[in-house]
Amino acid sequence: MPITFGFFFQQDNPFIKKIVEDRGINFYLDMAKYGEKLGYEVVYEPDHFMLPKNVTLYDCWTLLSAIALNTENIKICSLVTPLTFYPPHIIAKKVVTVDHLSKGRVILGAGCGWYKREYEAYNVNFDNLKVRMEKLEEALKLILALWEKKGEINFDGKYFKLKGAEFEPKPLQKSIPIFLGGSSKYILKLAAKVAQGWIPYERPFEDLEKDIKFLKSSLPNSSNFTFALSTKIIIAKNQQELENFKNYTGLKREYINPLGLKSRIIIGTVKEVIKDVEELIKIGINHLSISIQPPERTKEGLEIFSKEVIKCFKT
Repeated sequence: MPITFGFFFQQDNPFIKKIVEDRGINFYLDMAKYGEKLGYEVVYEPDHFMLPKNVTLYDCWTLLSAIALNTENIKICSLVTPLTFYPPHIIAKKVVTVDHLSKGRVILGAGCGWYKREYEAYNVNFDNLKVRMEKLEEALKLILALWEKKGEINFDGKYFKLKGAEFEPKPLQKSIPIFLGGSSKYILKLAAKVAQGWIPYERPFEDLEKDIKFLKSSLPNSSNFTFALSTKIIIAKNQQELENFKNYTGLKREYINPLGLKSRIIIGTVKEVIKDVEELIKIGINHLSISIQPPERTKEGLEIFSKEVIKCFKT
């Protein structure tokens, strides 16, 4: 499977707050439309009520609905919806609604949740990882039951239950793709069981390679599976511009994330970014989702990446 490209609006960032305050929701709508024009295949929106830094957050699925109505071909995905934070039947309905609004372009990006403070602030239980993974798997089973079964639907799970539930309309797509976010062994095993794609966030390349090997060994057929990566990116025309952007944003190629895990982003000149993409392809990545940094140069960065990087990998 040749590599494809998408982009997302990274929100845990003080720079994006000012843009949203100045331009509002039009920033997202305009960039989604522009990204589609440039040939990006998927637009992603994070799904949070709170993040570690003080940022302005719109509702993910409402925003994706607006993007669906303002675009024609680009696929639309959450990055990622924490199914342990919401009642799963609510998410099932939101996703199907966007599927109809987009005429069959939606992808459900799902995860088990990670930001403990967000859960506590909204009085939602933040269970240990094992329980969150059990809830995630059961939530996905319930969502699939609502999408696929006809008539009254009953579901008797450990955490979620339905009794005589009716669910219409069904999805437009025969099977709405599911991408799982995260990098634990729990997630990898679950992705191999129920998902069509896996999309971790800023995973170090050496860890990605190990994860992909594990996933491929667990999948009955990996030829149509999406092995993705989402990451912030600084792409510069020359070394001086690169240093200016690095100093301005304070971003480094390698850092420790809020969970205390080693992470990596893509930072470089056009030639260096192309080398990173080549390395990602070599280890098995077939989809890359980027967030241009700093966010105020999103339009310029998406254009540079499209014209200078994506063109090198078009077959």
